[in-house]
Amino acid sequence: MADPAQCADKEGWPASTFLFSLAEFELTERDNRRLDRHTRQAKLLLGKNLEGFDFSLIPSSPKARVQAFASAIGLSLVCQGP
Repeated sequence: MADPAQCADKEGWPASTFLFSLAEFELTERDNRRLDRHTRQAKLLLGKNLEGFDFSLIPSSPKARVQAFASAIGLSLVCQGP
């Protein structure tokens, strides 16, 4: 997202539009910083995916079931255990 102040000056936004845009920009930045902070704190290995996972390590969870679950939730999946 572009800087709200620059957009407001360039496009002549009314104050209410500028303030809404500024608040939206701030919330997005806070969310991004929070996600970065939590990712660093969790010390997760980034860039891993199910294609490289050795499913023989978890014979009780078939590959198809894990892949179906991962695609159904549409989010990141964290597997942990023995």
